[in-house]
Amino acid sequence: MNRPKGIVILAALLAILALSALVCVLHGVNAVSLRGTMPAAGCVITDGEAEGLRLLVEEPWMDGRVLHISGALMRVDQPVGGVNVRVGLMKAQQADEVIRLNTQMVRRYALAKEYGCDDHCGFHAAVSAGRLEDAEYHVVVLDEIGGEVRLLETGMTVTLHGDEFAYVRSDASKEVTKHDL
Repeated sequence: MNRPKGIVILAALLAILALSALVCVLHGVNAVSLRGTMPAAGCVITDGEAEGLRLLVEEPWMDGRVLHISGALMRVDQPVGGVNVRVGLMKAQQADEVIRLNTQMVRRYALAKEYGCDDHCGFHAAVSAGRLEDAEYHVVVLDEIGGEVRLLETGMTVTLHGDEFAYVRSDASKEVTKHDL
């Protein structure tokens, strides 16, 4: 092989590897970035019952400095078109603004079978704790349908403090602390 040709090929391969690494880093940063804020007053606050919605939010967890929140918003016995669901956080001291998290749709076949809903009902949100202030946040789910944004309260509060977090889930009958700082 011609030596100059080999150097060009090696340089091209190194450039491709560097660009691939950069794309991976950017993808990772994007996956845990915030998606802006919106005024809570612009949302229709609902428990979802009148709309035939059933909300399930699983226990949140931290993986390093990344907070994960997952669950499902099931539209029982309803046809489903486009799904635009986001997890949001509202500061307990400033509940007039919703911080929108990057939220991915997750197929949940078992829930679809059990509840008679579309399997596109699951969601997973992740956010770098470094992008949030140390504070107490109410976890909400935003469901956008036809230009209207419905805000569903989950009954879950997450408190962030540095690399640690705690959460409380409450409902009408009980309040349970699942993780302590």
